[in-house]
Amino acid sequence: MDRLPQLGRFLFAISFAVFGIEYFLYHPAGGLSPVPPTAPGARLAALLLGLMFLSWTALLRAPRVATHLDNGDQQTSAFVALALSGASFLLLPLFSKRT
Repeated sequence: MDRLPQLGRFLFAISFAVFGIEYFLYHPAGGLSPVPPTAPGARLAALLLGLMFLSWTALLRAPRVATHLDNGDQQTSAFVALALSGASFLLLPLFSKRT
C-alpha cells in the first residue's frame, strides 16, 4: 500500500512528459504559441494582463520593497510581477490586430 502513491506520482510525471512531447510534435507552429493568433480577444487579454501586473508592481510591490529594503523576498516578488508584466506585453505582437 505504501508503494501506490509513488507509482501514482511516477505515472503522473510520465503522462506530463508524453503530453509535452506530443504538444511539440503535433502543434503546427512548433509549440510556440498555446493560444492561436486569431483567437478573439487574445490581444486585449494580453494587454490587460500586462497592465494588471504592472499596476500590481507599482501599487502593491513597490511600497513593500521601499519599506523593507533588507527583505529579499519582497524584492523578488516585485521583480517577478514586473517580469510577468513584460512577458505579457511581449505577447502583443503575436496576436493579430483584428481580434
